[in-house]
Amino acid sequence: LPDSDPKYECILDRFSCCYPVSGDAVFKKPYCVEYRWQNRGWGDLLMLAHPLHVKLLSADDGDCDVTILDDLKYKSIDGDLVGVVGSRWALRTHPVSITWHSVRGIREESCAEIVSALCKDVQALDSSSISTTSSYFYGKLIARAARMALIAEEVGYLDAIPLVRKFLKDAIEPWLDGSFNENGFLYDRKWGGIVTKQGTLDSGADFGFGVYNDHHYHLGYFLYAIAVLAKIDPAWGRKYRPQAYSLMADFMNLGKHGNSNYTRLRCFDLYTLHSWAGGLTEFADGRNQESTSEAVNAYYSAALMGLAYGDTHLVATGSTLAAMEMLAAQTWWHVREGEGIYEDVFSKNNKVVGVLWANKRDS
Repeated sequence: LPDSDPKYECILDRFSCCYPVSGDAVFKKPYCVEYRWQNRGWGDLLMLAHPLHVKLLSADDGDCDVTILDDLKYKSIDGDLVGVVGSRWALRTHPVSITWHSVRGIREESCAEIVSALCKDVQALDSSSISTTSSYFYGKLIARAARMALIAEEVGYLDAIPLVRKFLKDAIEPWLDGSFNENGFLYDRKWGGIVTKQGTLDSGADFGFGVYNDHHYHLGYFLYAIAVLAKIDPAWGRKYRPQAYSLMADFMNLGKHGNSNYTRLRCFDLYTLHSWAGGLTEFADGRNQESTSEAVNAYYSAALMGLAYGDTHLVATGSTLAAMEMLAAQTWWHVREGEGIYEDVFSKNNKVVGVLWANKRDS
């Protein structure tokens, strides 16, 4: 019983004859995830919702009729789990702005300084001098360069774009066509995903990418660079679209009617509504994620790739997952005293969670 209080016994008795035998999470429309359970028995289904569920639950979504039992609560590491009655839940979040450029724009008086710095950075681009072979650091490097092209667009310094385009083509193509001798991407039939050459030889290489660690982090950077290059060079984008979509499907495949070569949403947890970075390695405290910003970047980058290719479905899916990931970060990684997610003894002395594990919090 919740808090061992016998007053809840009658509530549990009331719903004890209905139980779920299967369920699904459906992306019915943008910025909405719908839970659907198939039940047995009779009566209404009682389930438990974590704090983010409660924030997002929509009680007036047509056939998604739910009732929140505010008095029925169980303690958990994620905050109070609240009773919810209903076989269909609609979880709605506010839209987020998926744009190429800054939302607020650039102050006119800052443009000259930005152009000066941008010119120096662009002139320093040299694909032949790239020393890293790590998929993570290589991805960050090309994503930074891609960002320069978008900054150039925004400040009107278009002379920089051809230089960035050449650098991106020279740097990205070896990873996509298999000619990068020091590393590269391979398809793993056993687990249905992308791995790196180095990762197949050493489970610790590329931060564990070969054992499916941090996939959305690494590939998110590659997708960002690919999206920008496809935007500024549509012909290149068309040529490498199959490879680009394979990288995206590794962690963004929706399953069922999606790409059968990849597992469904490899990193994103449709119950917790955030990603897990840990791959196949077992940990005593369960799965974990540290860098929420890189998780958001992965889904944002996928949405940008959708914009580049005119793929409205990919834009909607990436945008929805990015929005959910941001809300989850604000809910569990950003600690606010008195909010009630964590006990006072923790929230008083900690303002942010460093690594969020399934069964513990590192600050």
